[in-house]
Formats: sequence, C-alpha cells, structure tokens
Amino acid sequence: MILCRFLPIAIVLAVNVAATRGDVAAALDAKISNPTLAGIPLRFELTISSTGSDHLSFWNGGPGTYPPGNNFVANFVNAHGASRRVALSNGQGMVGTGYFIVVERPITFPVAAPPLAPGDYTVVIESVESRRPGTNEVLWPAAQSPPLKLTISENAKERVDAVEAIRNSKDPFSRHVYFAYGIDPAVEDLLKRAGNTDPATALDAVQRLHALLYLSSDQQQLLLKAMQQHVKDQPSNLSLISSLHNLIAVVSTNSGDVEIPLALAGGDEVIGRRDGLAILAKVPHSPEIEKVLLEHIRDSDGDARYWAFRGLAYYGNAVAIPSTIAIVRNGPGTGDRIEAINALVLLRGEPEVRAALLEASQFSDEAVQETAKQVLSMPPVKVQPTSAQSAPSLH
Repeated sequence: MILCRFLPIAIVLAVNVAATRGDVAAALDAKISNPTLAGIPLRFELTISSTGSDHLSFWNGGPGTYPPGNNFVANFVNAHGASRRVALSNGQGMVGTGYFIVVERPITFPVAAPPLAPGDYTVVIESVESRRPGTNEVLWPAAQSPPLKLTISENAKERVDAVEAIRNSKDPFSRHVYFAYGIDPAVEDLLKRAGNTDPATALDAVQRLHALLYLSSDQQQLLLKAMQQHVKDQPSNLSLISSLHNLIAVVSTNSGDVEIPLALAGGDEVIGRRDGLAILAKVPHSPEIEKVLLEHIRDSDGDARYWAFRGLAYYGNAVAIPSTIAIVRNGPGTGDRIEAINALVLLRGEPEVRAALLEASQFSDEAVQETAKQVLSMPPVKVQPTSAQSAPSLH
C-alpha cells in the first residue's frame, strides 16, 4: 500500500521534478525480481524513503501511482570489472494531466532495465538528483542502494515462460516492459512496417516504435535496414529519417551497443557518415565516440561536420575545446565557424573559450561576429565536462 497524500490536480506540459522545499534527502533500497535470464528485461523493486526535514514528492502522470523510473539509473559491473550505466524505466507518465504525490512513508515501486548477457554482476541503483534551474534547491534527491549480486543465466525454455508471464500480467508496469523492451511480437511487425515503401505507413510505424527503449541486435538490424532504404529512396523525407535517427540513438544507448552508428560514421559513403554521426550526436559519449566526433569536425561533407559539432555541443565536452576553437579562428567557412561557436555554448565559462569568443566578436564576418556576441551575452555557466569514465565498457 502507498501511504501518501495527493496534491491538487494540475495540467502541465512537461514535469519531472518534485514539488518540495528545504531539506530534501532520501534513502534507497533495491531488490531484484526473478527470473534473471538472458534476453529478459531485468526488473527491480525499489523502496525510497524520505530522510530530510521535508517529505519527498513527485509528479504522477499515471498509469500507476509511484515515482517515474526515469529518476533512476543502474550501474552494472561484471566479474571482469567492465561496467555499464543504464537508465531505468517503469512507464510512468511524464507529461499531461496529473498531480503531485507527497510521500509520507516509504514507497515501494517497480523499475526495469535492459537485458544483460549471461554472467555474474554487481549492481548499484542510484536516484539522480535534480535541482530547480538557476538555484541550488533540490527537487529530487540523490540516493544510492546497497550493492546487489545477481547472476544472469541462459535458459531458452525459462525465457519463453518468462515472456509468457509478462504478457499475461495486466498491470501497467508489465505492459510497459512487454513493449518497451522489444519482447512483444507487435514490435517485430512494426519494425517490418518501418521499412514499408509507403512513407505514411513507415512514419506511422516509426512513431509507434518511439515507445521502445531496447532492441536486440537482430531487431536493430531491421531498423538499420529500414533507415538505409529510406535514405536511399526518399532522402528529402526529413521527418521519417530524423525519427529513425532518434529511435536508433535511444535503442543503441540502452543496449550498450553503438556499433551500428560507429560503423556508419567510419565508412566511406557520405550518406552513411551523416547518418552515423547524427545518431552518435544523440547518445552519451565515450572516449571512442568523442574521438570519432572530433575527427569529423573537419569532414569533407558539410552535413557530417554539422552533426559532429552538434554532438560535441550537446554534451559540452571539454576535450573538444582546442579543435573547436581552431575552427572558430581559422574556418574553413562562415557556417563552420558559427557551428563551432554554438558547440562551445555549454563551455563558455572556460577562460580559453571566452577568449576565443571575444576574438570572434571582433571578426569582420558579421554573421560570425553576431553569433559570438549572442553566446557572450548568455549568463555565465560552469559545467562539468561530460565524458565517459575510463573503465571498460560492458556490452
């Protein structure tokens, strides 16, 4: 039973914060839900309780009455020390009509993670802190569970039984897991329809697939095939192609496998490079991805350069500063200089970046000059450069 009280109903455009003030803190505990099988999404039962002077609260957009899984991540480490950090989910609504729930007692609720390969793992679940923009006010607190040990086994029959059990469960969480992690047969049908030669049919399928968080390697290949076919047959259909890029970025991130976009970005075909870089621009960066993006800010193709800059800008990587400043100063052209300046927005608080922007604000090229002035006029910011840790990656 959830022991809490409801605050008045409201309508919002997008909320993922708690309506709290003052001292907000929490304790987090986690339990693994059996079975733990290869090819089956991992399911956890989390219990969070308030330990501060103010109660926790969260936006409840349904269909359940518990916190959204998006507030949590799991850190997996296998027996060889390779690690993987993944976002969790539970299908709770993040937008639309809903209400705040103030948690006055510990609350227990489900979350899911993508499947793992067979083996032994240690996992720690984290609650990710959020603060009110421009302030130090904590809206949702950071917390960490004690480490859990789990073993992922390979058993085809048990896997079939587990899928059937999820399918037969009618609760909102099970329905979310069934589709979002690609085990619903309807996903296979939609993946095939995504490659349909009729643009409207394909776009409808891709939009339905945007509820996905994970696809197996074989399923990702179907998605890749659809994207390549549409890029070849209807390159001007930007809505469809962009939707496919976004979808591949999400499932690549959650599967811990970015081999598809890396292979595309490293190819000789211009269109493939553009697609690969567009996807890599939207996934969390590892040193390998940073290296690829940096290499392509001097790509011979303007669209490829654009996506390389977009990726570096989105994550504010300090590793990009020297190469990006070099393009601000030396071109090769107005468009590249403007993209390089935009790529430095999140790093504008760094002294060497500010110096380069001040220099660019005096250039004779009015478009470059104006862009630099706009960035310089933004409020000061100091960000922690985003970069993956040096630990080996867990796939």
